[in-house]
This record gives sequence, C-alpha cells and structure tokens, in this order.
Amino acid sequence: MTTTPSESTAATDAAVVRDHQPALGSTMSEMDRQDAKWGPQTHPDGTGIRGDAPRAHKAKQVTDDAARAGTLTWRQILDEEIFEAYAETDPQKLYDELTQVSGVSMQWANDVVRKAAEKGIIVNVGIH
Repeated sequence: MTTTPSESTAATDAAVVRDHQPALGSTMSEMDRQDAKWGPQTHPDGTGIRGDAPRAHKAKQVTDDAARAGTLTWRQILDEEIFEAYAETDPQKLYDELTQVSGVSMQWANDVVRKAAEKGIIVNVGIH
C-alpha cells in the first residue's frame, strides 16, 4: 500500500501533536488555573527598558558560541528568547518573541519528560 503525500503529512502531523501533548496540555491547564485565580489580566509590558537590547545581544552571542562549541543548553536557548522579548517594544515583534518563548519552553518541558522516561522516571504531566 502506498500513501499519498497528504496521508504521509497527516501521519507526521499526528505524531508531532502526540509528541507535544504533555507540555501543551499542562500549559493550557496552567493558563486555566491562572484565569480562575486572577481573572483576565492586563499589565504593562515593561519591555524596551534601557539595557535590554545589549542583554539580548549578549544572550544571542552566548547561545551562538555554545552552539558552535556543542555545549548548547535549553537554558541558554530560553534566555536568548526571553531577553529578545524584553528588548522589544513593537507589539507584533513582542508577540512573535513571546510565542518563541512559549515554544522553547514547551519543547524543553517535553524534552524533560522524554529524558526522564528514558531513565524510567515518570513526570506527572497532569493538572498541578
């Protein structure tokens, strides 16, 4: 039996969704918990403060150097994304950076679950 490109893509997409489910579900549960506790939240962004752009540049350098050296960590990747978000004042760019922060955070969380499972450790990915 052969599969069409769309069938193959659908299977790949389903596998990716399954792989992302632990952190995605936990993140949605956390957002629901925050909404229940605090209600709708609106706060000043607090970004674009003097010194944020140089810190973002430094974080990118650290990440690039570690990647070249083969020592890159999730913490360095997340630091870079967070500092880039802190440096933004443009609403679209800030949204894009915060989306990247969320994506990296969820990828890291999923990796924690995978690495723990490889060691026989179960990480509770349910509601906390």
